[in-house]
Amino acid sequence: MISRCGFAIFVCGNREIAGKIEIGAGVISEFAIAAKMSKIPIPLAATGWAAEQILAEVMSNPARYYGTADVAEQLKILADQTKTDEEYIEAIFEIVRRCTG
Repeated sequence: MISRCGFAIFVCGNREIAGKIEIGAGVISEFAIAAKMSKIPIPLAATGWAAEQILAEVMSNPARYYGTADVAEQLKILADQTKTDEEYIEAIFEIVRRCTG
């Protein structure tokens, strides 16, 4: 499925193991696959878990994931738990616009 897309949106990414909630290793693996295939990651980090970890990774080397597109402000919005759904949606679409246009 990843091979057909240009972007990959990551939301939450947790699982329950033996009664404990932890970061979903599968989501981290999907991120690695998407990155290897040069897909553009969009982590909704405000949801926490793997999405938050993915944001930290993309922020450590934004040029690797977004090329020359400046999406820092949009990623900040996606990390902010006080933003509205509309603000998240607009940030996601702005990342798409900046990375494709």
